[in-house]
Amino acid sequence: MALKTLGYSYNTEEIEEIEQAGEKLKQLAANVRLISDNDTQNFIITGEASVGILYTSQVTTALLERPDLKVVYPEEGIGFGIMANFIPSNAPHADAAYAFIDYILQPEISAACYEYMGYYCTNKAAESYIRDEMKEAIIMPDDLGNMEMIQPVSADAEEHYYRIWTEFKDAVE
Repeated sequence: MALKTLGYSYNTEEIEEIEQAGEKLKQLAANVRLISDNDTQNFIITGEASVGILYTSQVTTALLERPDLKVVYPEEGIGFGIMANFIPSNAPHADAAYAFIDYILQPEISAACYEYMGYYCTNKAAESYIRDEMKEAIIMPDDLGNMEMIQPVSADAEEHYYRIWTEFKDAVE
């Protein structure tokens, strides 16, 4: 996100841009209470933290527990990823993999998966099976114009990202 606030792409491979984002993160480190991918929503739900950066599933969980919470998207835009199903070309049991994908794409099953995981349900046919309280927790920005898909970067850029992230985490702890 530091890249976006500087006007750069989430997927930049420009080392200078990555370094600038690292400097910005270091400036912010003193204001960061914790860095956690797991159950971050619990700190928001309990009030231990008043703001957080959450994954979609965590937002869904938080809103179900605390409907008084407000979701805010940065004006610079959000990064977005997609969970997908893949079957390797040499999969030893490809038929079973196809059967599993067919199973989870059934509308009732897709709805149950959404309700369990809390990620956006992209199966339109499943919408009628989703409980009303879950539908209310589906939050998307009104304008996706600034959305950027997160993409793989080169090994060189990834090495810089990893180093910057490690330095930032060390500065927070």
